[in-house]
Amino acid sequence: MSENLFYLALIERGGLGALVINIVLHNEDFGKILYSNKQFAKFLGLSKAAVQDSFLWEFVSDKAKSRLRDQLLTMAVQNKWDETITLSFVRADHSEIPLKLHVKPDAVLTDNQGFSTQLLVFAERLEDTAFVLDANFEKHKELTQLNAELKEVNSRLNGLLSTLGHDMKNFLSGIFALSKALSEELDEFKQMCETVDDYSDSAALVQDARTRFETLDEFVKHILRSASKAEALLNDLILHKALQAGKRRMQPTLMDMEDLIKDVVEVEKHKFAEKGIELIYELPDETQTFKADPLAITQVLLNLLSNARKFTNHGGRVKITGKLESGSAVFTVEDNGIGIDPSRIPDLYDVSKPTTMPGTKGEEGTGFGLPICYEILAAHGGVLLVETEPGKGSKFTARIPQPPIIADAD
Repeated sequence: MSENLFYLALIERGGLGALVINIVLHNEDFGKILYSNKQFAKFLGLSKAAVQDSFLWEFVSDKAKSRLRDQLLTMAVQNKWDETITLSFVRADHSEIPLKLHVKPDAVLTDNQGFSTQLLVFAERLEDTAFVLDANFEKHKELTQLNAELKEVNSRLNGLLSTLGHDMKNFLSGIFALSKALSEELDEFKQMCETVDDYSDSAALVQDARTRFETLDEFVKHILRSASKAEALLNDLILHKALQAGKRRMQPTLMDMEDLIKDVVEVEKHKFAEKGIELIYELPDETQTFKADPLAITQVLLNLLSNARKFTNHGGRVKITGKLESGSAVFTVEDNGIGIDPSRIPDLYDVSKPTTMPGTKGEEGTGFGLPICYEILAAHGGVLLVETEPGKGSKFTARIPQPPIIADAD
């Protein structure tokens, strides 16, 4: 480097950090620091010897390495050397220091054939205020992104609360109306008892009493149904929020696939029989075991069967199967019911969007059934897939990897 003594004297005596870098294209030493003055080494908390013979990008943050290398390559290929680069360099104590690199055309050193060989780079430390502004800008971008995400969460929450409010209002309005009618009916029944002497015919008295008892019984059953729906909605909401918050941690246990499917079929078969729907199951010939949270996977299969029954007509058929396949426990619930409109599929697992519909006999749901299935399976590292065709039926497939992939609780 004797031919560049002028530059060396300049960079060693100046107040700026300075470097000489190899910029010979298609050379394995491209970007290597051939020389460093004391000030640049001081910026990094290192000795000159520790800096020299290293590549420049070894001293910048990981996210800036490729950017710096690409910028130097672009300048070398285009032979354009008029640029200022601001980067965070990593000091010996692992703290970061923001430096501004100045690259100028007259700082390019060439060989006797005119080819660029070395580059003189000056480095200055950014003022603390400038660094704070830059940090604030990055923080502002981060906060802007978080704000957008919070708005999305808030929008989904508002949608969920709107749906819940509407459903709970309907349930409670029904309970209130029926309770009021029940109270009025009891008042009339009381009056009837007080005027029992007015009945000349005992048969008429008995018939009147029977009619009023039947009316009262119907009111009570309606109230119980509405209360049951409200309770189911609240239970589903509590489970949904627990799953989302990571408070319901899955506890995988070794289970027998045949026992599980037979158990859920036993629970559901009377409801299917009442609606006139055939419920069948299919299992492998050999015994197969798998790991999953027993209560959670049972909930998934019951929800899927309930959903299939709801949207299948009298005389239809629902089939549930289970098997081990490609390292996963795979369960399917398939029906020949009314199917699902393709436009509704993207929102099936989103409780903030009211996609629940009355069943083929007007059955109502909470809107949480499929989202809960989705979240339980996700908590196992699994997935819930759907295949459907309007008018022909639907097939839901639940896959749980073996062993399950259980995320850490929050």
